[in-house]
Amino acid sequence: MSNRKKPTAVVVDPNQSFLKINEVAALCRVSVSCVRAWRFARKIPFVQLNGKNLLSRRTDVDAFIERNTVPAKQVRA
Repeated sequence: MSNRKKPTAVVVDPNQSFLKINEVAALCRVSVSCVRAWRFARKIPFVQLNGKNLLSRRTDVDAFIERNTVPAKQVRA
């Protein structure tokens, strides 16, 4: 028998201005550890409150996604 928690679905409100790490991970469809690695490498901006709470602005996450979007290849007719 495993003591692991089952992952819960994270719903991200599009009008929310700040996101928690699990919300960023859900939005990008990656693991929380991946978002931590991005933050450590300073690939994605974050706000540090009280030296403890790390939040990401929704606009920063959207800009990060846009910067890392690879355009589709155009097909010749």
